[in-house]
Amino acid sequence: MNRQYWATSLTLLFFLVILSSCQSSPERERLAKDYYNIGNAYFDLEQYDKAVEYYDRALQLDPTINQAVFNMARTKIETGDFRRALKLLNRLLESDPENVMVLEMIAYTYYRMDSFPQAVDLYKRILVLNPYNKKALYNISILEVELERFDLARLHLQKLQEQEDKSEYRKLLADIAREEGDSEAAIGLYESIVAEDKASGDVYTALKELYLEEQRYSDVLTVFDELVESSENGSEKADLLFERARIEFLYLEDMVLGQEHLIQALQLGFGSGDSSSLESLTEELDSPVKEQVEKIIDENLMDPEPEESEKKELEVGNSSDSES
Repeated sequence: MNRQYWATSLTLLFFLVILSSCQSSPERERLAKDYYNIGNAYFDLEQYDKAVEYYDRALQLDPTINQAVFNMARTKIETGDFRRALKLLNRLLESDPENVMVLEMIAYTYYRMDSFPQAVDLYKRILVLNPYNKKALYNISILEVELERFDLARLHLQKLQEQEDKSEYRKLLADIAREEGDSEAAIGLYESIVAEDKASGDVYTALKELYLEEQRYSDVLTVFDELVESSENGSEKADLLFERARIEFLYLEDMVLGQEHLIQALQLGFGSGDSSSLESLTEELDSPVKEQVEKIIDENLMDPEPEESEKKELEVGNSSDSES
């Protein structure tokens, strides 16, 4: 739904509210609801000041619209006024201490404030109400990882997997295993995500790094294929191609593919600003491969882009400065 549609709808709704305001007091609740809807429309347009204005008007007419208080708190979070957001949310929590939606929003507010322990405490309250709340279990797992409490994060993720085995849960478990130095477990989990064709770029990057650490050079080539194909950044693609060429030269002794990928990297601009990586590569190679690679570099290394110099303005005197 585009902004033009919202703007038109908002104008019509505003005029309806103006007409309603002339009616008798029994219409106050309906008028409050209309103001609330206008506030929501402005929230969707990300015009948060206007949204707050209309939520305020709704609450002046009908203070019992708790959803207006909740949405006003959301606008305060979006604008970074976390203290005011917490005040509004805690007001709601006082009247309904077991409201999961409010508890989640308070936890999210603390997360935005980087107050992870406080956010964890809120999710614990939710899990007391429902030990199998998926959103709470997943979010508390993320927070426990941030706090480097990996055992606790793993316990929550295992409870999630009892309900449903999702790739995002396995990815978080793989990240934990990697943090703890269990490369074998991490690789197995990442590979299971790749096998389901659900892997994101960071999964392939993590696998690449783990394969290199474990010296599994043949396995890493398929990961390079995926990373190069998915990369839309020329410089990033050049770095990947050079890294692959280096592995093919030094560890797989595949001179044909090594040369092919080195040429591709150079043609994308690798080494044009800093040739130190190229020099390091040639130093590790034995003759006659070294001479052949140096020749490839000489023939394909691109000249660095010239820096644009600041154009100086000429001083121009006015007519009164000229000699008669």
